[in-house]
Amino acid sequence: MKGCKIITLIMLTSLAVAISGKVIASTFVHIHKFSFAGVEVVIENPYEIRPDQTITINVTVKALINLTIDWIWIELYTFHNSATDETMFCNITHLLTPMALSSGQWLNNTYDVPIPQYAVNVLYGKIVLKWTIEGTEETTTYERKSTFIMGYLKNLELENLKNEIERLKGENTKLRGNLTELLNNLTEIKNRYEGELNGTRSTVAVLAVTTLFFLATTAYLIMRKPKEYW
Repeated sequence: MKGCKIITLIMLTSLAVAISGKVIASTFVHIHKFSFAGVEVVIENPYEIRPDQTITINVTVKALINLTIDWIWIELYTFHNSATDETMFCNITHLLTPMALSSGQWLNNTYDVPIPQYAVNVLYGKIVLKWTIEGTEETTTYERKSTFIMGYLKNLELENLKNEIERLKGENTKLRGNLTELLNNLTEIKNRYEGELNGTRSTVAVLAVTTLFFLATTAYLIMRKPKEYW
């Protein structure tokens, strides 16, 4: 069972690469186009998707020739963060009763879809579509189920961790700057202290020499003083 889930995820990733030529991605909007046998389906959704938020999905069905849309809905899937199970969390019913569309005519609507908090990894959809083309001699009915990638979900825990790392980097840089400043102050104080200490030592040496000279002079004068005779 677990192997099947892994295979499903790999297939979805491969599908994303395979249909990249049909997907238009901008900074804000992800657009998927499905076109086959006279019908075109365009699905637009936000490029950035996060769990536990509500996104707006725009669905447009356009007739490239005269035809009848029998039904169309979009199933939305994601994976569960605790069990990594494939889960359908929303079914957008775009049309359930047959509607005739002339060439160039379209049917458009927008839907607000809440993204589950448990959603992880990827958000993808399945277009379930049936339409009929009435010819002069025969009627042809098509039924398709097309899977497409809507976007990759942002991991909130990972985003928070990245933000925390950036914050710690900033604090580390600030601490390094403070440490450098403290070391510079310490070096300055040390140099000043050594200079003052050297000056004090020189003064003490001069005083010592002066004192010794004074003592020696005094002793000499005492020794040279004439003796008094009684």
